[in-house]
Amino acid sequence: MFFNQIKALEQVFNIKSGVDSFIADTLQVDAATFDAFIRAALDTPETLNNSPLFTMTAACLELAIAINA
Repeated sequence: MFFNQIKALEQVFNIKSGVDSFIADTLQVDAATFDAFIRAALDTPETLNNSPLFTMTAACLELAIAINA
């Protein structure tokens, strides 16, 4: 589910995440691209002033931040 959410957010924010899945249940993450994606994703909901978007993305972005730590 996380992978699908990240791919959906790529489209919403119009930025690549650096996350790919080549083998079932395994993700490959490009650290630099992923970091830039997280930063852009965290900035975007605030500029859009869209509460539903922020609520829908919060859990996914929290997990992304934990993975990126």
